[in-house]
Amino acid sequence: MKKYRQLENYRALFTKVGLKKGNVYEYLDNKTINWLIHEAIKIKSNNTGIIIASIIKDAYVENNEDIEHDRITND
Repeated sequence: MKKYRQLENYRALFTKVGLKKGNVYEYLDNKTINWLIHEAIKIKSNNTGIIIASIIKDAYVENNEDIEHDRITND
């Protein structure tokens, strides 16, 4: 039940800021889709949402590490 409420909160937040769910496949070319399939095989998941969320999370962490490194270097 807690997970369901959390998802509802995210949906409400996305709606509030104007983010739409959309269809990810409309924006991907065949090479990218094939890469996504290979990523699915690599992490052993058949859930596209989990695969994309994993990629986004990795990019977020990498970006924030770069920002933190720049902050420390410039101080």
